[in-house]
Amino acid sequence: MPVPSALSEFRATVLRRTRALPRLVKIVVLLLVLGAVGFAAVPHVVSGAIVLAVAVVGSLVLMRAGEELTDWTSIVLRVTTAFVALVSLVGALVRGDAAVAALLAGLLVAATALLATRRADTTIFAYGLDGVPDGKPRQPFFRSTWLSVAQATAAASVPLLTRVDDEAVAAVVGLVILLLVALAAVPTLVLDLRRERILRAVRARGTRSLLAYCGKSGAPSQLAMWEPYLLEADAKPVVVNLQRRYASLIIKRAGLHSPFVQLSRTGVRHDVSRLVSRRVKIVFYVQNARQNETFWRFKRATHVWLHHGDTDKPGNYHPRHVMYDKLIVAGPAAIDRYAKHGVDMPREKFVPIGRPQNWTIQKPERPIREIERPTVMYAPTWQGLDGEADFSSLALGPTIVKRLLERDVEVIFRAHPLSYRWSERREHIKAIHEILREDRERTGRLHRWGPKVERGLTVAECANRADALISDLCGVASDFLMSEKPYAIVATKDSVEDFREKYRFTQTGYVIRGDLGNLDEVFDDLLVNDPFEPERPATRRYVLGDLEGEALRDGFTHFVQDLLAPSTPSGR
Repeated sequence: MPVPSALSEFRATVLRRTRALPRLVKIVVLLLVLGAVGFAAVPHVVSGAIVLAVAVVGSLVLMRAGEELTDWTSIVLRVTTAFVALVSLVGALVRGDAAVAALLAGLLVAATALLATRRADTTIFAYGLDGVPDGKPRQPFFRSTWLSVAQATAAASVPLLTRVDDEAVAAVVGLVILLLVALAAVPTLVLDLRRERILRAVRARGTRSLLAYCGKSGAPSQLAMWEPYLLEADAKPVVVNLQRRYASLIIKRAGLHSPFVQLSRTGVRHDVSRLVSRRVKIVFYVQNARQNETFWRFKRATHVWLHHGDTDKPGNYHPRHVMYDKLIVAGPAAIDRYAKHGVDMPREKFVPIGRPQNWTIQKPERPIREIERPTVMYAPTWQGLDGEADFSSLALGPTIVKRLLERDVEVIFRAHPLSYRWSERREHIKAIHEILREDRERTGRLHRWGPKVERGLTVAECANRADALISDLCGVASDFLMSEKPYAIVATKDSVEDFREKYRFTQTGYVIRGDLGNLDEVFDDLLVNDPFEPERPATRRYVLGDLEGEALRDGFTHFVQDLLAPSTPSGR
């Protein structure tokens, strides 16, 4: 349809070319406002300079306090409006203009209210809360840019009231000014009513816990890892997200069954203080973001670190963990990890209850050497945010997979979701997909890859379909250990000897050198000989604890229910 396409293109062009206009308009009006202050609000230059200085300082204070508008012109406009009204009111009272003073008093109240004005794109919103519409609210009536212009125009007009001798004209001007400021204040009222509605709805549903997320784009997999077990424990959680840019990703990918609340860009502490009510007894965390301190300050709740996979990566023995009241850990290895790295953690904080996500993982019915065509899962981790946390073998993945196929195996390839954030990593993933696709078409071997594996299957389900694993230092490798099946870990940084010395769970696995020079030897052990088979149960108990099956699932449920019980202390 050419006509709509042409209209859309024309509209997009106009928007691009006028994008800078709102800021320019506000800057121009700001200059007019400041000029009006010096021209009419106060007759003396010194007094005018004082008012201007107070307005600027007030603007800076508001920015330091974290007000929702980061655009400094909007903040200065708001503060200036209030101060101009105040000074003009004093002038009118001195002159004895009662009518003008009354109008100015009303303007001052309205202008002061504007200091808390919020925009729709900064306010709180929710999904899945009874009685509350899902999603972001629309901006009521006007966009914030034109609201700022309206109030700036009002501010520029205020001093005229002190110069108009005709009371009728002054009354009309004053009423227009009040109307402009009132219109600008209406969206604040609408958005605040919605905010209150959401906060009350959270309390009304009997919320007993919060699943707080202050991290970044790993949210879907990390939240989905724990939410089902919180629901099973009847924790009645609400998922609360801090980083607004990741809200849509969570809604689309996490598959949540609990209500979701997105915090606003401003007033976060106030919102959290309302969310962490007396009924909310636990706040759970799956990501160790520094911004978790937003919730830590509320001592009445028990703060529980859940983690998102038991590994030897630095994130699993971070000194910041001391801020949590309880640390859910899989087994003795997790406790020893802190002491090994010099992190002093009180023993009473640890709750070693295994990994409930692994309760369905099954042990093999027969040794891998007896399987005619074994299935191997290749699950490389992501590259981390710095070199210290980069254990990924993904760049070596195409070579590893090609060499695996020479052994007549079927491959399950499970890429880490965060690897898709980088174009170079996406190319490696794409290359592995193509290798598997071509081999399946040529040989008929039933390889699995892509969304059906990464989103359609859990790690436990993949582990039950695989006979062996090739991975990196990551949570998938630790979870796979529950099966006691053979596994190999790629040592991208260290020698085989140093790698085994650093990471105990690799002592019953097979270590692949970073240059892949020992692939044939490792594949022989992984797929045929498996000399570490008798020793893996002990490693599994050390890393993942003694619980298995339903007892593993129920252990977490009992822990949560004990914390929620009325007689249970706060944990501090």
